[in-house]
Amino acid sequence: MTAKDVTSMIAEYLTSPGPEKRAIVEKLAETPDVAFTATLRFRGPYPESLHPRDVHDTHLVDLMTELLKQFPHLFTECELKNIDRFQRQPLICAAISTHDPQFTDAIIGALKDRSIYIKILVMDAIGRHHYLRTAEAKKQLERLLTVKSIAESNCDRPHVEKALAAFNDCVSSNPKRNL
Repeated sequence: MTAKDVTSMIAEYLTSPGPEKRAIVEKLAETPDVAFTATLRFRGPYPESLHPRDVHDTHLVDLMTELLKQFPHLFTECELKNIDRFQRQPLICAAISTHDPQFTDAIIGALKDRSIYIKILVMDAIGRHHYLRTAEAKKQLERLLTVKSIAESNCDRPHVEKALAAFNDCVSSNPKRNL
C-alpha cells in the first residue's frame, strides 16, 4: 500500500460511519508503520463537513489511538523530540487515550517538552489517570514549579498545582509506583 493510498483511506475514515471506520482501521493495520506516519503527517484533503482542527484534534487522535492499541511499538519506539511539535500533541493525546500503562514513561517524559501546551496536556492527564501518578511525574511537576516562567504564571502554575494535588487522591496498587 502506497502513502497516497493510505492518505485516501484516512480521508475516507474521516467521513465514514462507525462500522466502516472499523473496516478502514483494519485495512490500515495491514501496514501500521505507513498508516501511522501518514496519520501524523495528514494535511488533507479535509471533508467540507469537518473543520481541520476537529480532524486533527479528534478524528485523527481516535485513529492513532486505535493503531497504538494494536501496535504499541509505534509510540514506544519513536523519539518524541524528533517529531514536529504540531504532531507531538495529537500523538501524546492518542497515547493517553489508550489508557495503556506501558506508555507511562514516555508520556511523563513529555513534561520536559519545550511546548507548554504539551506539558499542560500531560499535567491534565496526570489529574485524570492514576497510572500516570508516578514518582518521576511528581519529581517533574515539582521541577516545573521552580521554572520562573511557570511559577510566575497565573495561567500555567495552576495546572502544575492541580496535577500535584492529584497525588494526594491516589495510592497506586503497584508498589513500584507509590511515592
